Amino acid sequence: MKKSLLKLIGTGLIGLTSLFNSGCCLMDGTTKQNPITARSSVSESIVSDTVANLGIRFGKGPCAHTYADVGLSNGKFDLTGFTWVNYSITDSKTVEQDYGLEGKFNINENFSFSSGLQYWQFTIGENPVGALALNYNKDRFNAELRTLSVLDDGGTIYIGNLKKTFPVEGTDFSFAPTLKLAYSDGFYGRQGMLYVTPGVSANFGKIGPIDVSGFARYQIGIETDNIWYGGINFEVKSGKVPLIGEKKEK
Repeated sequence: MKKSLLKLIGTGLIGLTSLFNSGCCLMDGTTKQNPITARSSVSESIVSDTVANLGIRFGKGPCAHTYADVGLSNGKFDLTGFTWVNYSITDSKTVEQDYGLEGKFNINENFSFSSGLQYWQFTIGENPVGALALNYNKDRFNAELRTLSVLDDGGTIYIGNLKKTFPVEGTDFSFAPTLKLAYSDGFYGRQGMLYVTPGVSANFGKIGPIDVSGFARYQIGIETDNIWYGGINFEVKSGKVPLIGEKKEK
């Protein structure tokens, strides 16, 4: 656990150095070319089942998922720290709590690459996890390839996510067909293609400052079970808050 926390701290220090080096070195006293901004968000989801990346139910549903993050950005590089809690409403207990620190490098307007370290804490154990991701985003189409590697035993899972968003003109409502696939290379002892999961997500707009969204998915199990699951999510975002390098009027 101590080594995992040291790695987590090391990643944060490297990320912060990148932020300040790429931003602060361009100051001319009054104008900052790469201003640093901060943001945060908090969300609460109620889901019928918690289906882990491995494709198994984790925690007797329904479950509540609580997520919170805080991030820094200079437009080219983002650094985000987060925590996520999986609480079984049926069993009245916390089944899992995760912590993570992730840096994202925006290659251009369509591609980004991210890496980070996470610490997963379960009722039956704990694991440090390394994460890598390549993301493509254009014209409301998003594609992501993500890998998660358990640092204790070297097992890795490869996850692909596809999503195409369709806004409904004249409203705040939008919907998106989604597709998730996963292949395991020794991830918690599993090997091979795990599942293919089609689904749909929807954004219902705002209730005051709260963004409301939902999803429904059907996991077609290959090395796992077939599972219908869905949920609703409530999220509050702070927006970007300028910290360093904003142009100052004289």
